[in-house]
This record gives sequence, C-alpha cells and structure tokens, in this order.
Amino acid sequence: ALNSAGEGPNCPTSLAWVPNADASLLVGFDNSVCAVFDVERGAVAQLFDPLNRAPSGATAVAFHTSLSHKLAVVGHMDGRARVYSLWTGDVAMSLKCGTDIVSAVAIDARGGYEVATGSHDGYLRVFDIRIGLQIQQVALHQRKFDEAIHSICHYGERLFTAGADADIAVLVAERS
Repeated sequence: ALNSAGEGPNCPTSLAWVPNADASLLVGFDNSVCAVFDVERGAVAQLFDPLNRAPSGATAVAFHTSLSHKLAVVGHMDGRARVYSLWTGDVAMSLKCGTDIVSAVAIDARGGYEVATGSHDGYLRVFDIRIGLQIQQVALHQRKFDEAIHSICHYGERLFTAGADADIAVLVAERS
C-alpha cells in the first residue's frame, strides 16, 4: 500500500506498539511521515505528515499508555521531539532536545506525564508534557562515531539508557 515513489512513507526507522489496541503499530519513516498500521488488515489506519516530508526524518517513536490521551512522541533529526495527538494527527507541542539528532524517546510506562529524550549530543532530557517544559538534563554518554544515546527505557522513578560508549546508565529518582 505504501511505496518509496513519493506516495506514502519511505524507509521505516522506528516503531512502537500502540498500547490498549489489539493490532496497531506506530511507524516513523525517514521522510518524517508517521503511520499507524492495522497489522491484522495489513493497512494504514492513520497517516500523518506534520513536517510536510521535511528532511528531518523520524528517528524514534513512543506512545503514552493511556488510551484516553492518544499521544505519541516522535524524535526527529532536527533536534526536536514532537508530541502528536492521534485524535487529530496534529502536533500538540514541539520539544527542543539539544543540538543533535533525537535518537531515543520514552514516555513513563506507568502512564505519567514525563517524556525522556536522548540525543547524539550525549544528553538525557526529561520534559513534563502537561506544561511542555524541560525539567531535567543530564550528560550521560560520550560520543563515539558521531553517536551517543541509542535507547531509553522510562519507568516512573527509573530511567535506563544505552549508549554508543558501551555503557548502560541507570538513574533512580530520590523519593522525598
């Protein structure tokens, strides 16, 4: 249904299962297009192209676990992560995530409102998407071959990152 001849997305770069949906998969593509696929029917259920196929491809995708929110976060090559409403397909907010490619995004798996982003500048950044502001920034990984953070897992008070420097970082929030 989709091809690389300019109709629909090009090369897939990232994917995530849609929580609370039986057979839906969000896929980000190298031309900035994102699509939600119905994997049982083998068809596109929703296609959105908020950057009008800008040369800022999608590099990482994540979903909010609450079905009522229907929010997706997509990291892009332009140093931004964008929060999308899947109800409308529109950009709800744009988060400035440093000076390099946003290579990883994660939303609190327990349904919270924190979005963690990692980029090839080596920084982990945490945003509160209720207000659209950065609440934490930590330098975690050293660059190696022009890459730094590869992956993030966010689970409430715990954040895990994997980097090009062959390290895994574990951050645990202090409880007050």
